[in-house]
Formats: sequence, C-alpha cells, structure tokens
Amino acid sequence: MTGPATTLPYTVPAVGLAMALVLEPAPGVPGPDAPGAVDGILRPREIQVLRMAANGRSNKEIGKRLGIAENTVKSHMAHLTIRLGARNRTHAALIGVALGLVDPQRITVPPLTPYPKADADRHRKGSH
Repeated sequence: MTGPATTLPYTVPAVGLAMALVLEPAPGVPGPDAPGAVDGILRPREIQVLRMAANGRSNKEIGKRLGIAENTVKSHMAHLTIRLGARNRTHAALIGVALGLVDPQRITVPPLTPYPKADADRHRKGSH
C-alpha cells in the first residue's frame, strides 16, 4: 500500500455480523476526513447510481428505478468508477462507503442460508 489506510468498522444488524473495511484511498482522492473530501468528485446522479449498485442492484434495475436507460446507467458507472479511481463496481462501492457517500447501515443484506452440516463436514475433510 502506498498511502494511509482508513479503517471503518461497522456492524450489519440484520445478521449480527461485525465487519471491518480497510481501504487505501485511490490516488488523487482525498481520505474521508479531508476537508471537502467528496466535493465535486461525483455528480448527484452518479451518487444515486453508486448507492443502488452498492445495494446489489443490476444496471437494468437501477435504470428502471431512476427512469433512465440501462446504457445511461452503464455510462454513469463507468464515469464514477474512473472518478473514484476504482477497479470495478465493487471497489467503487467500498470507496463510496469510505468517503461517506454510501451508508453501510442502509445496505440491504439478503437472508443468509447456513451451510448444510453434511456439506460443511465434507469440505472440512477435503473430499469433494
């Protein structure tokens, strides 16, 4: 890592799971505590798209919800990914959390399905 790391611990109440994100700010993107850290980085529509993507929505779903074409969503995703210095939409969502653009408490966590005991035992023993 070339820059200072930012640690953002938070809990996902839906599953009672504690998580921590360790992110290195992208080159040229100020850290979340810098004055004006998010000013002028993303346009309002790009922030909307980022928040929906962080919630697992597809480009098609985002387009329907915002009343815009799927290709327009793709364009917004491409621009915001570049502006955040992200490698992909997942990285963009994590940077969005680090910059305070995405509230991790508002991310919907789907119901989790426990591993069946028989599968867990088989994987633990290394047999497939």
